[in-house]
Amino acid sequence: MISTPPYEAVVLSSERLGRSMQRLTLGKGNLASFETTSVPDEFIWLSFPTAADAEEKGRYYTIRRWDSRRHELLVDFVLHTDGIGTDWARQAKPGDAIRFYQPRARYHPPAERDWIVLLCDLTGLPAAMRIVEEESAENPIAVHVEIPHVDDRQALALPAHVSLTWHEKSDQQAPPTQLADIAASISLPPGSGYIWIAGEATQAAASRRHFRESMDIPKQRITAIGYWIAGQVRG
Repeated sequence: MISTPPYEAVVLSSERLGRSMQRLTLGKGNLASFETTSVPDEFIWLSFPTAADAEEKGRYYTIRRWDSRRHELLVDFVLHTDGIGTDWARQAKPGDAIRFYQPRARYHPPAERDWIVLLCDLTGLPAAMRIVEEESAENPIAVHVEIPHVDDRQALALPAHVSLTWHEKSDQQAPPTQLADIAASISLPPGSGYIWIAGEATQAAASRRHFRESMDIPKQRITAIGYWIAGQVRG
């Protein structure tokens, strides 16, 4: 059970992004006191409204962007077939209330790096794009995003030192994610870099193992995060 006091906010706006993502802008409430980690992959536990006597239920979501001047944050929801987060995001309208808890983060690149690789499925795209926006060093950044459908591509304005490769699922009968196969297809640049991985837990771990064992990347230069688990309710 999360013990820290929650932040409270309301939905300000809702916007569809591609085939499978809904962006909500949250504000008001007590967001003037929100304390960001200032780490670009920070995530929060969103507690969704339930009956008063029901157990509190929620999911972790990335803060896509925090506007410290307006005290507003963006959260991008991947829309699954069902699930408490998916159902709430689909129906959310301006004025709807939501609570969430203090953010945490995992992105921790070494100070000395020649390049960055970001590898994720659609659930990791919000964090990957915030990393791109907020990464201060202008080292080359290669972003690889696994998406279930070509219509999940988003029109993104990227700086010249960032490359983006979409990896669409070609066989709809294949497993829901093949992130480890994508990892094995990536050619790394020369020099010392940093690899950030986010997606299904088993695939993220397998991707990390590939870079460690097959590419000899030191463990302190890899961050791998399991955002979801195959076979469990995702939304």
